[in-house]
Amino acid sequence: MKSFLFKVALFVLLQGVIFSVFWNPKLPREMNYLAANVDKHNRLAGTRPPRIIFVGGSNLAFGINCDTIQNELGRSVVNMGLVAGLGINFLLREVEPHVRAGVNVVLSIEYDVFDGGHDDLVLREVLEIRPASVRFVPPAQWKKLITEYGFQLLGGVVRRALLPHPTDTAGSPRRFAYERRQFNLSGCYIGHLGSSMDLTSVPPDSPLLAKTKIRPISEKTVRQIEGFAALCHKRGAWCLYTCPPHPAELLLPDLATIEANVARLQSIPYLLVLDRPTDQVYPMKKFYDTRYHLTQSGAIERTRKVIAEVKSLGDLTSSFTPRDQQRMANE
Repeated sequence: MKSFLFKVALFVLLQGVIFSVFWNPKLPREMNYLAANVDKHNRLAGTRPPRIIFVGGSNLAFGINCDTIQNELGRSVVNMGLVAGLGINFLLREVEPHVRAGVNVVLSIEYDVFDGGHDDLVLREVLEIRPASVRFVPPAQWKKLITEYGFQLLGGVVRRALLPHPTDTAGSPRRFAYERRQFNLSGCYIGHLGSSMDLTSVPPDSPLLAKTKIRPISEKTVRQIEGFAALCHKRGAWCLYTCPPHPAELLLPDLATIEANVARLQSIPYLLVLDRPTDQVYPMKKFYDTRYHLTQSGAIERTRKVIAEVKSLGDLTSSFTPRDQQRMANE
């Protein structure tokens, strides 16, 4: 314990020194996909209610049309969707400070992370790019983050602060082919719009079509979402969930587990589940390069569905009641 506390103190001290010497508001300069997290937080801080905040992974970045939603529902849209590998707890904690009356939070979390997992490398990259996000790291992950990655994180922050193109340096590989500049102001990715690529063009043995094991939702994840939904209710906000998109061919092998997981979500107080997994099934041709990334036409179709689902709720400025949840469960 003493060794751990010493490392914590040293980590905090070095972090403070490095930030004071190297960091400035104009950084990072890089254009890699994960750097869009900076712009999404700027949008989150710069808009006011009434607004809709979308929370989830890349299925949201590639799967909704923010401008259409904003025009149809008359609310500012902030699409925080970036990558599911950050983990559910991190994704929820990012938006907690901005939950208040006049805010509708729409969750769309990928099925793969319902067991509570996250990607350490993705988390580290995001923290190097936006060190302020360290406060969203769940307490349970702090010991590993500091003892195993603390000095690497500090080195990454310095490297990104000093080098003109940090994503092209050794030790900081570009893991995503997409670019920060290809997001629009609301946080929707538009770099693939107009592309002719889709999942029907990949070979049958492509890893893009490989089976992904979907595990039962963990009780820890349920508690995290329960706490977030309760917080939304306490602050006068609505918390909704819409299933992420999937091709039928890749959904059916795990459909029983996925439906059980979504049914478990439906039992969470103050969380309204808008649809079922099969409601968000689209042809393979409407997926761009993964089972979660829709093409332009796929995103348009999904956007229309989400708008219709939200409109069916009626006045979202009123208080949420258990009757609303029961009504949605029966539909």
